[in-house]
Amino acid sequence: MKNGKYLNLHVASLWHLLAYAQRNPNLKIDLDDKYMYLDSDRIPLEELKWGIRAHFKGWKYENDHWELEYGKINVKFKHMIFSIYEVFNDEIYKSDFKDKEVIDVGANVGDSAIWFALNGAKKVVAIEPLIDAYNEAKYNILLNGLQDRIFLINAAISYDKHKVLVPNDVDIYESAHFRLKKNYNEKTNNMTEVKTLKLSDMLKLCNEPWLLKMDCEGCEYDVIRNDLQSLFKFKYAIFEFHFPDKIKEILSILDKKFNCYIREKGESSALIFCEKKLN
Repeated sequence: MKNGKYLNLHVASLWHLLAYAQRNPNLKIDLDDKYMYLDSDRIPLEELKWGIRAHFKGWKYENDHWELEYGKINVKFKHMIFSIYEVFNDEIYKSDFKDKEVIDVGANVGDSAIWFALNGAKKVVAIEPLIDAYNEAKYNILLNGLQDRIFLINAAISYDKHKVLVPNDVDIYESAHFRLKKNYNEKTNNMTEVKTLKLSDMLKLCNEPWLLKMDCEGCEYDVIRNDLQSLFKFKYAIFEFHFPDKIKEILSILDKKFNCYIREKGESSALIFCEKKLN
């Protein structure tokens, strides 16, 4: 603390920072300048929560945005959140989609849509309900020059409503965890009304859908329960599933057309990878 100012660090980021400090004394924090300096690199203090981990994964903060040398490309993002380095460093959505069409449900700040496009997808149709995350995604798509290959829509997935309300005040650093609630009150200054789509609606924007990615904090269950006909049109599906007690049920449904397995599992969610059966 300095003159009543505090640093807000994620626990994992603090661990990385302490490990770095033990090896290298050239670490400085300037609360007035609002930067942390690591040798010749700097991180804005407001970006420390996810920025420290991103720094040690190869990301650099330059020219008011984050950059990573990704193969022969410098990929860029305005702000840093954990899903960006999960997608680019850990490659959690790695699959076969080069020269194919991808639908991205839960685009957030555009990280996965940008990753698909940079890795060869010829078209990505992406949907994001939060207006701040949508605007950030649009900015990031333009920043990477991918506006001709990523079709971004400000909407939510719903099978029982034509429009839904979403909050305007979701912190961009926590937007990846946003879950659409059914008990939002009538529209206020802190709420925005957005249209809803079904997976079948998004398919109308594709000629040959190949890969479906879903990370929509619960809507994946609605898609599987209500729109199997559309789901079964994809060759691959990769989705985060947020109902651990229903995994057996959902896998038995998908087994009609897909071979599925759990690639990664947490306490409250699982990342499920599915490939369409040959017969």
